[in-house]
Amino acid sequence: MKKGQTLIEVLIAVAVGAILFVGAVSTLVPATKITPETSKIAAGAALVNGTIENVTVWAGGNWDSLLSLSTTSANPYHLITSQSPFTVATGTEAVTVGSTTYTRYFYVDDVYRDSSGNIVASSTSGATDDPSTMEITVASGWPLGTTTTVSFYVTRNGENALSQSTWTGGTASGTVTTVTSTYSTSSNITSSSTLTLTVTSTYGSIVSTTPHYFGWGDLLGWLDFWNNGSGAAVNSTNLTGYASTSAGQISLDCNTTSVGDICGQSYYQVTNDGNGNLAGWAWSDPYGWISFEGPGYQVTINNSGIFHGFAWNDILGWIAMNGADCPSCVNQNYNVETTWTPSLTQGGTLESNTFDTGSNSSQLNSFVWQGTSPCGTCVEFQFAISDSANGPWNFTGPDGTSQSYWDPLGPNTPQSLGSSYANFRYFRYLIKLTSSNGVSPEVTSVAVSWSS
Repeated sequence: MKKGQTLIEVLIAVAVGAILFVGAVSTLVPATKITPETSKIAAGAALVNGTIENVTVWAGGNWDSLLSLSTTSANPYHLITSQSPFTVATGTEAVTVGSTTYTRYFYVDDVYRDSSGNIVASSTSGATDDPSTMEITVASGWPLGTTTTVSFYVTRNGENALSQSTWTGGTASGTVTTVTSTYSTSSNITSSSTLTLTVTSTYGSIVSTTPHYFGWGDLLGWLDFWNNGSGAAVNSTNLTGYASTSAGQISLDCNTTSVGDICGQSYYQVTNDGNGNLAGWAWSDPYGWISFEGPGYQVTINNSGIFHGFAWNDILGWIAMNGADCPSCVNQNYNVETTWTPSLTQGGTLESNTFDTGSNSSQLNSFVWQGTSPCGTCVEFQFAISDSANGPWNFTGPDGTSQSYWDPLGPNTPQSLGSSYANFRYFRYLIKLTSSNGVSPEVTSVAVSWSS
């Protein structure tokens, strides 16, 4: 949360100051009487208080105009309050109270914050401009007399937010002011009926170079996992297809047998935990179940896509996936290899619609996403802003370049955007999803807040 005075706090401070001032004056009356000088001071303070109230109201409804004013005390302004709504004019104004003519004006200064959100001097190392906060100084005085000045902060009000939780509508062009189910573009990301964005699964084929698609069983002989390109395949969750042998096929998944889906009759598969550790069961019509993991044994796939270890069948005994694992075997020049590897990562992006904030001085404040991000996966964001509905859309991260991404600590953790994206009307967000070890992150909603 930004530190500094809110508009309510400013008004309270002004009211308290006015009460204390009146109280102090009433205490002095019996001893000193009211002199012309004290009357002028009181009138000047009243002019300051009235200007504070008017400028506060004006700034709350005219933030664009406030930001357009030149800063520092070298650029005085005053409000024209004789018409509604108020308007601002350059220079000072003359206000006559009694027989005294006062000069009244205000000026604005930019506000800078450190990395913790504290207001600091612009010269402070690491200080950045906060376009949602401005410092206003009001002054009132008379010739050869005392000038009363009061400084206070005003903050941009009118916080807005969007929350998108479905991207099933497909791509669309044009701008939107309310959330729809559409988006601008996507690459390697699919949306499901559960309103999620999921990176598509990673697949690998069995290599076609002999002898790197063979397993071996002493009682069975060669197991051909490639089978001229129509045999087995590997993905991040299981093995599919089948291996061919002299005794018929060994099915690795009930959903992808050579005769189609038979899962309704018998459900089985050789599973993959995403790290290359295989388990579960394959099926052979002549020999029955073949286990890929059990007490003291397991078939694995290493980071090069090479199978190791043994499967087991009660009739056939051990089935080796790599001759190097069987030093007593006569033939050791074989193994099963796949293009899938546990370290294989896959990325995808989705670019949102163009959102119209309705104001040319909007600022993105923060965002939060919901979903899941398994260990090693990434959900990252970039944002692009523009004064035109047609862009260009230059997506950037925290360092202001396209090479960096906003990377929140996890789902349901708001990420502040500071003052990185300010003074614009249109914006887009970009989601980048990266899988790890064949496991994908999932995004179910994105919420972005901004001020206008």
